[in-house]
Amino acid sequence: MREVSTRVSFLYTLIVFVGTCLLFPTLGQAIECNECHGTKVPVDFRPLDDAYRNMTTGGFQGNHRTHTSKIDTKQQCEFCHSGSSSYNQGHRNGKINISKNINNSRQRAIYNNVTSPWAQTATPVYGTCTNVNCHFENETPQWGSNPFVVPNDCSGCHGFPPYGGNTGAEGSHLATGHMMGGDIDSCGHCHPRHTGFTHATSVRRSLLVTPRDPTSIAAGYYDGPTNDYLPLQDNQFGKCNNIYCHSNGSSLATGTIAANASPVWGGASLNCGSCHSYPPDYANGAPKANSHAKHSVYGFSCSRCHYSTTSDNVTIRNWRKHISKFYNISSQEERLTYSFAANGGNCSNFYCHSNGTSKSTGVVQANTVKWGSTLTCSSCHANPPAYLTGSPKANSHGAHSGYSCNKCHVDTTNDGVTISNPAKHDNGSYDVTAGNGASFNYVYSAAGGSCSNNACHNDGTSVSTGVPSSLPAQWGTSLGCSGCHGLPPEYVNGSVKSNSHIGKHSAYMCNSCHYATSSDGVSVTNSTNHANGQYNVSSAVGMFTYSYAASGGTCSNVQCHANPTGYRKWGAKECDACHGAPPDTPAHRTHFSGSAQQASYTSVKTAQDYSANATGYIFNCANCHPMDINKHGNGILEVELYNPNAPQGSIKSLQSGATYKKGNRYYLDSRGFAYTNGTCSNVYCHSYSDWKTPGVENCMSNYSTCDKAAVASLVQTREYRSVTWNGSLPKNCTGCHANGPRTRSETNYGSTGNNHSWINNDYYEEGHFGKYYFTTDPISCTFCHNGTVTQLNNWSRPVIADPYSYYPTASEPYFTTMSSVPIANFSKHVNGKADVIFDKDKTFTVNFPGGYSTPPKTTFYKMSTSTYSAETKSCSNVACHLGQSTVKWGTPYKAYKYNIGEDYGCRKCHDSNHPYVSF
Repeated sequence: MREVSTRVSFLYTLIVFVGTCLLFPTLGQAIECNECHGTKVPVDFRPLDDAYRNMTTGGFQGNHRTHTSKIDTKQQCEFCHSGSSSYNQGHRNGKINISKNINNSRQRAIYNNVTSPWAQTATPVYGTCTNVNCHFENETPQWGSNPFVVPNDCSGCHGFPPYGGNTGAEGSHLATGHMMGGDIDSCGHCHPRHTGFTHATSVRRSLLVTPRDPTSIAAGYYDGPTNDYLPLQDNQFGKCNNIYCHSNGSSLATGTIAANASPVWGGASLNCGSCHSYPPDYANGAPKANSHAKHSVYGFSCSRCHYSTTSDNVTIRNWRKHISKFYNISSQEERLTYSFAANGGNCSNFYCHSNGTSKSTGVVQANTVKWGSTLTCSSCHANPPAYLTGSPKANSHGAHSGYSCNKCHVDTTNDGVTISNPAKHDNGSYDVTAGNGASFNYVYSAAGGSCSNNACHNDGTSVSTGVPSSLPAQWGTSLGCSGCHGLPPEYVNGSVKSNSHIGKHSAYMCNSCHYATSSDGVSVTNSTNHANGQYNVSSAVGMFTYSYAASGGTCSNVQCHANPTGYRKWGAKECDACHGAPPDTPAHRTHFSGSAQQASYTSVKTAQDYSANATGYIFNCANCHPMDINKHGNGILEVELYNPNAPQGSIKSLQSGATYKKGNRYYLDSRGFAYTNGTCSNVYCHSYSDWKTPGVENCMSNYSTCDKAAVASLVQTREYRSVTWNGSLPKNCTGCHANGPRTRSETNYGSTGNNHSWINNDYYEEGHFGKYYFTTDPISCTFCHNGTVTQLNNWSRPVIADPYSYYPTASEPYFTTMSSVPIANFSKHVNGKADVIFDKDKTFTVNFPGGYSTPPKTTFYKMSTSTYSAETKSCSNVACHLGQSTVKWGTPYKAYKYNIGEDYGCRKCHDSNHPYVSF
C-alpha cells in the first residue's frame, strides 16, 4: 500500500515539477544540482542517501555521500558519471548514465554489467561495480549497502593489512602490522591516518608514504615507486631510510636518529641484528651510554632485562613494548627498578649488582648502578665483602682478607683481580673452589656453608704426613684455636703423627713454645707464622732449641724440663696417677663420689652396682667416655654418651640421641689437664617423661568413653635438659623434672599416663598432690619413693577465698608447689628405672570440708601393706584408694563433674561399701 502511495506521490510531484519548469523557464535555467538531488541547507550537490525514495527530503537509496567528499562541485561526479561536470538542467531525461569505465580504472570497470543509460524507476534493482580501481580492482558491495566504517571495513577494498593477491601487495605489511601493534593506528605510522573512505576516489594518485615514529613524528623517507600499488600492477618496492623504526634506538637518549636503511620492502625477514646489533654494540658514550657488551660477556640474554618485550630472546612477545620510543626494562627472574636518564639510566635493587647475600637471605640488598658506568669489584660488593657477619648473612671475608680472591674462588678469578670466567660470577650461586695453593671441599648452606679437608684450617699434622686433617669450618663462625686444632692439639700420639701436647705440656700456654706466632699465648699475634705450612717453634727467652723431623722433632737444652712438676709419671696406667680420680672439677665430683679403686675407664656401672645404699652418685668413666680402652691415654679428650654395645639397661644404653658439644675455651684442672665446659644434650640422667593425649584433651563425652579414648591416644615422650659441664643447673629436683611432675588439661586428658598431678580446665589440681573440692595435704614424694627420699616435702598453695565453696575462687592457678628434699639413697636415683617403695610408717591426712547436711571429716591413712608391681605398673592395698584393691598407674582420673551430675571417676574408689562420707 505504501509502495502505491509512494508512486502516486512521486507522479504528482513530477507533474508539478514539470509544469513549473514550463511555466517559469527562467527559473529552470537557474536551477542547481542540489535543487533536485542533494540538499539546499547546507548546500550539497551529492544525492542524499536514504533507505527509500523520500519525497520530503529528495533522498533515495544509494552510497553517493560516502563516495564523494566535495559538496558543491560537479567535477567529483565525473568519476562515475562521465560528462556530469558540464551538466545543466537539460540532462534530466529520465535516464541514469554511468561511465563506461568507472574512475578511469586500469581494467574496464562497469556497473551492473551495463554500459548504456537506463531509465529511472521508483523500484530500482541495485548492482555492483567490477574491476573498479577505487575498490582495489575488486567487485564492490551492492550499491546502497550499509556504508563502510573504519576500521572494520578497511579490508573491503585492500587487505587489512594487504597480504597479496587481490588484497594488495603483501610486501612487509604482515611483519609491520605486528610490529606496530596490528590495529588501525598501525597504518598511520607509514600512511595518512584516514578516518573515512574518500581517499579511494583519488586512487589514481601516487601512494602516500610518510614514515613516522611511535609518537607520530615524521622522520626519514621511502625511496621506492609509489604509483604501482594496485593488485594487477607490477609492484616494485623500495626501502625506508633514516627512520626511527629501524634505527638502533639511541635517539631516545640523543634526540638524533642514527643513519640507517631498512631492507627493501617485502625482502627477507629481519632479526634483532638487522636494526641494532645483537646485542647493541655501539661504543659506550657514542652516541650514548652502552653496557650491553659487558652483559653479553656474562651470557645475559635479552629477556633478562627486557622480559616484557621478548621472553625467548628471539621473537618479540609484545610489539607494543618494542619500537615504542621507550626503553622497556623488566625482568621475570628478579625484582628490578629502572629509571631513565638521557646520559644513562639507573638500575636499582636487583641481584646482578647486589652484594650477593640474597642467595642466602632471599632478600636483595638495596643497590643502584648507572648504565654505561665502569665497575670494579667494590662497585657491587666490597673487596672483600665487608658486611657484618649475620647482617644480613654469615661473613668471614674479613678474617680471610690476607688472601687474594683466587684462593677460594679460582674458577671465577684466576688472578684474584679480574673475572676470568663470567659464567661463575653473578650466576646465583656461591662458586667456591680452592686455588692458589689452597685445598678444601666446600658445602653450601643458607646459614653459612662449611669447608672440610681444609689445608688452611687443618690441625697441622699435614706438615708431617702430607695429608690434611681438619674439622669443618663454618662460614661466619668466629673460630678460636680449637676451631682447627685442639687447644692444645688433641690428635692421637702416633696417629696421625707424634704428639705430646696433651699431658705435661698442657700446663703451658701456647707462647711457651710458639712465641713467634702467639706472643700472648691466647691469640695469633703474627699471622705470617700461622697456617703457613711450617711448624714455627720458638720460645721467648731461649728455653729450648727445636729441630724438626717428620716423625717428631726434638727439643734440646730444654729449661722447662729441668724440674718436671705437676704430674706423677709419664704413661702411668692408674687413673689417679695422671689425672685425679675423679678429675678435680665440680661436675666430676658431683658425678663420681666413689674411690680411685672403683674408677674404671671402661665401666658403665652406677651407684646401685656398688651398694644398695649409696651416699652419692657413682657414674663410672665409660658412662661419659668411650668404653674402648684404646681410646684412653691417647692424647685426645673424648666424650661418648651412647654406645649400642653398652649393657642393656645401663644409662649409656638409654641415650641413643645424646650429644656433646665441646666448649669454646679450655681450662686446666688442679693437675694441669685441659677440659672445656661443654654441653650435654638429650641425656637420660637429666630428663623426664611427658605424657600427652592428642585429640582427646578436651573430650566432652561421658567419662567412660573419654577414658578409653585417652588411653588409646596416649603418647609418651622423653623431655631433656641441656646441661653445661660445671654449669648452673639447679641442684634440686627441678633441675631435671618438675617438683612434682604434673600434666595439664591443655595437652592431657585427666592425668592419663601420669597420675602425680593434673591441672584441670579450671586450673585446679587433681591427683596425688591435691583434690578438687578437698583440702587434702599433698602426698609427699617419700610415701611412694621411700627408697630414694625419706623426708616430707614442705609445700604451699595459693590463698583461696572460700575453700568450702562449691565454686571456690583462687587468686592464681590452684596447685601445689613442693619443696625439694635431699636424696637419701643415690643407688635408687637416676639408675635407669622407676623405683616405687612405699613408706610403711608415715600417715597422711585427707580433709572433707562437709556440705549440705554432712559435717566436715578428717581421715588419716597409712600404707603399711601397700605393694607395687613394676611389670604391671599397679599398686595394691593402697588405703587411700578405698574400694580399689588394685589401681594401675596412669589410669585417667577426673573428679566429680558437678555441672552434669556425673561421678564416674569418683566411684572408682567410692563404691557401695565406701560412700563419699565414709572415707
